[in-house]
Amino acid sequence: MDINFFPNIRPAKIPGDVKRIKVNIISDEKTSSYIMDDLNKDNTLREIRKTLSSTEEVLMGWQNAAFRNKLKRKIPLSQEDKYKLENILISEDDYYTLTIELNHLPSFPEIKQTHKIEIGYKKLNNGSLIAAEQPAFFIKNSHLMSIALNSNFQSVCKKTSKNFDQLWTKSFEEGYDFLDDENDELSSNECTIKYCEKGSIILSHKDLEATEEYVEAIKGALDENLTDTQKVEALIGVGKRYGFFWLHEIKLGGKFMQMVTRNGETRNKTVGGDHSKHQSTSDWLKSLESCKEWEIIGYGPKFSLYLLLPEELQLRIKRLNGRKVLYSNVYNLRIIRGYDLRSPVVEPVPVPSNIISTLREYTIFAAVYNKADRKPYRNVFSIRLDYLNDEAPFFVIHRIGPTLRNLPQIDLLIPWIIVGYDNNLPLEPFLDKSLISFLSTKNPIERPNDASILLERPIPNNHCWITTITLHCRKNPRYQFARTRALINCHLQSADRMRINLCYNVHNNDDNNDDITLDFGINCTMLNETDTGGLIPVIVEGPTNQPWRNKSRRNSILTTDRSLFTGRWNNNNVRLPDDDDLVFSSLLCPNPPGQGCNNLFLNINPKYPIVKSPNNMNSNPNCLISFIILREQN
Repeated sequence: MDINFFPNIRPAKIPGDVKRIKVNIISDEKTSSYIMDDLNKDNTLREIRKTLSSTEEVLMGWQNAAFRNKLKRKIPLSQEDKYKLENILISEDDYYTLTIELNHLPSFPEIKQTHKIEIGYKKLNNGSLIAAEQPAFFIKNSHLMSIALNSNFQSVCKKTSKNFDQLWTKSFEEGYDFLDDENDELSSNECTIKYCEKGSIILSHKDLEATEEYVEAIKGALDENLTDTQKVEALIGVGKRYGFFWLHEIKLGGKFMQMVTRNGETRNKTVGGDHSKHQSTSDWLKSLESCKEWEIIGYGPKFSLYLLLPEELQLRIKRLNGRKVLYSNVYNLRIIRGYDLRSPVVEPVPVPSNIISTLREYTIFAAVYNKADRKPYRNVFSIRLDYLNDEAPFFVIHRIGPTLRNLPQIDLLIPWIIVGYDNNLPLEPFLDKSLISFLSTKNPIERPNDASILLERPIPNNHCWITTITLHCRKNPRYQFARTRALINCHLQSADRMRINLCYNVHNNDDNNDDITLDFGINCTMLNETDTGGLIPVIVEGPTNQPWRNKSRRNSILTTDRSLFTGRWNNNNVRLPDDDDLVFSSLLCPNPPGQGCNNLFLNINPKYPIVKSPNNMNSNPNCLISFIILREQN
């Protein structure tokens, strides 16, 4: 057909350069043009938007920019997958032309680049934050990210005793409402803050992905050929380069703060807006109408960069970070008058389901705290944990010694803790803040030669070992739960600064079950007075020598042999407080291995520690005492 038959139809104009594309960016302020040669005409507009969001000349955002079609109409974002780039290109003499229309809203890619949002942070000693040297992550879909817009202005003026730098740093975490009311005479500095939040950015976990360089650096720090100490040092080195956390919420706008001291000295600081206009609030706020004048004025929660790592690396870091005391409590146990103590007292361990979902990865420790005020040594008890199954632990308490009739009511406290890995990954360098220096479970039946604990670091001067006997019913088919009267004790013998030995004995009070061999475990941990990060205030004392006093001679009704001794808490003016119930204690025998172990059970009382043996002791127990006081967390 002859095309001249249709005089109004003209062939499409083919530009001189068909490979490169001229991108026209138009706004009310100006029109800019750039020549680009890396745009694929077969890509959808959504794919082109992603490319242009990281292109330096364009930095195309979701809120501030839209494509124009050939009729110069804006294409809705929801329709961009339906168009290919070639569908909206306009032929000109030299190039194909792509037109992008801008509005007055901010561009997320531009804000991201200007304020270095795609970076991790470190915290300095003064509390302020500093951006890391290298990026640990990138935002997966910057072209679809948005900025929540608002216009929140507040002006506050209050008296304070804090200095300017402290308040300025604090204002980034707490916004404008950070000035505490201080009425004392020291509150002599007058502080004024003007805070205008214009927008905020949320960086959630799903929006981010760790860079390959960061992942490889973490893998190198966790190399299995390194010791735990070397791994910690290597992780700290990685954190110094890449940061330790990212900012979940970043607030943008302007902030002005001024302080007038008691001496009349004035100091002020401004971020965001036209700094020369801070004297006039209206003029300064007007200067913030342009998003190019915004600065970071605050931030929300901090999230650990380790959360961006593969789960396997996260688990290795949790293990390296050490176990924590995840839960602590005191169980009140009342033994009613006349209770038949020939059988043990059995109570379920009240594990909080909202904190611990499964016990398989956690360790429980328990002790006996006898608060009797008058002659508490008359009733001494042992305690262990019996497991009906992995998720059903029970306190099992035996009275040690001859069974007496018509015993009075006895009130016992059972301090207990759950120890395990903290699911919260650290936000700062590993600073040895873990209360738990060592944790292990020994099984003397399965591994009879494994009765020594070898530590990586020397044992500190002030420390306290805690041990708890555990018995799993499924491993002991002949064991009668809540009926068998076997007593199992454990204490420690010092070897050297790097090693400790476990001493244990089984004493069977049940004449019908003398031939039963019990398969049991020993939970053991060492706690010291290292700062725990403020989570659990602790007092640690020991090990200290004890002036053990024999009580058996004065109480022949209880026993006819030398088996009952009391010590003393106070040492160097330190005394066990009467109002603290969450107390653990342990015995440490300085005797070298080979000299035999006494079958000793330890009870805690505010007046003194109590040691008792089911067997006759021919001499003073010659044991050191350690104790640790925690604070309840429930």
